Amino acid sequence: MQNSDKFLNHLESILATRASKSQLRKLTTLDSSPAHPLADFSSNDYLSLASDPVLHATFLAELASAKSTTLISPTRTTGSGGSRLLDGNSRYAEALEHDLARVHGAPAALLFGSGYDANVAVYTCIPQPGDVVVYDEYIHASVHDGMRASRAAKLYPFAHNCVKDVHVKRGKNKTRQLESLEQVLKKVDELHGPSTRVFVAIESVYSMDGDVAPLADIVSIIFERHNRSSYTMGPTYLIVDEAHATGVLGAPKGPALGLVNAESLESACLVRVHTFGKAVGAAGAVVLCPRVLREYLVNYARPFIYSTAPPLAALAAVRASYALLGASLQCAGITNLSATAVLAATRHDTLWARTTHLHTRLRALFPEPGPSPPSVPRIEYAAVGSDIPASSIFAVRCAGPADTRARALAAYCQARGFIVRAIVYPTVPRGMERVRVCVHEGNSVEEIEGLLACMCAWQELQSAREISAKL
Repeated sequence: MQNSDKFLNHLESILATRASKSQLRKLTTLDSSPAHPLADFSSNDYLSLASDPVLHATFLAELASAKSTTLISPTRTTGSGGSRLLDGNSRYAEALEHDLARVHGAPAALLFGSGYDANVAVYTCIPQPGDVVVYDEYIHASVHDGMRASRAAKLYPFAHNCVKDVHVKRGKNKTRQLESLEQVLKKVDELHGPSTRVFVAIESVYSMDGDVAPLADIVSIIFERHNRSSYTMGPTYLIVDEAHATGVLGAPKGPALGLVNAESLESACLVRVHTFGKAVGAAGAVVLCPRVLREYLVNYARPFIYSTAPPLAALAAVRASYALLGASLQCAGITNLSATAVLAATRHDTLWARTTHLHTRLRALFPEPGPSPPSVPRIEYAAVGSDIPASSIFAVRCAGPADTRARALAAYCQARGFIVRAIVYPTVPRGMERVRVCVHEGNSVEEIEGLLACMCAWQELQSAREISAKL
């Protein structure tokens, strides 16, 4: 459709070009009904809390309780009235920040409206002129946006999850070489001097492959830079995005509060970013950091200063969900914290039982990607981990013209009641297109087996078509 405006025509041509490459993004809706039920293997609602009636009831009780107290004045439920620095702050928000800092073992906490805002705030604001940021090549887009707008002197990527002694070839023709974290830090010392302040940016769980950062090894490399044996922060600072680990990974017999908490490395991190829109089943994010850094963000972080504060309803949902995670937060509607902790552990155990089941079955059914394309179309499982899955995120790849095959497999599964999504370039690098599968606490074994049967049927159909085309 042609527009009369030249600029709109220009935009239309750009979109047409993207569509011709099978890269056009579109908003879609998938409606489930008793007659046509859909099994969710796509969302980030890992613990199925967003649809949990227990969380719903706890949230409503907490919201009603908060409205009746002096923690919110004046009482605003659906909107906060302004930014935190003007009229949007409340004692309820500050109490929630205090509790989040306590349960995560951090000195201070600062709430944000989204994980994107939190990451942009951290990376635009914290690095000073002359500083260097070293980041995992697969770091989230929000971190890239923050780094590009930062005052850092230089940004250096390192090969994904590679800590020592490796060179990785990237790019369409494998001409771009990436080094390990250790090698990049040595390069920083050579080019900028050993006293240069460096920020190392990683995620604890990476959202596209589901693999987990080797956190302890990364911390060791950081402290080796200055020959330190203790976890005392110096010119090299670690920033960890825990978005996909919050509610999923945690210390044994404790609430799932992220990888840093699971490995007791809180003191090794300058900043942790936890988001609430995934396993927590709510919305927003929190930055965990030293108190002076919190004050610095309040004064200089533009996404915080110029954004309307999260309303009471959003804050109450976070408190209710953390209480159900077993995080020892006082919350209306929960009178027995011990029983709640047992329920949280049961929910978490169910998630990991389902995750392990899918991981084991995928490994049995589909091979790992090989060095060269197979002679016939097939599904490949890029297994992360061995007998034990790394996380609840799985990358299922389709050998052949990967971008179109991934879309075809996703569409085939969706038409048969299984919600999965194709992830293609530019979200992931060329040649690494995949169908992303996420397991949830609410998925049944029957649903998992149904999804696997659907994938097998699609693979058989593709093989039959390939054979028929050659006849």
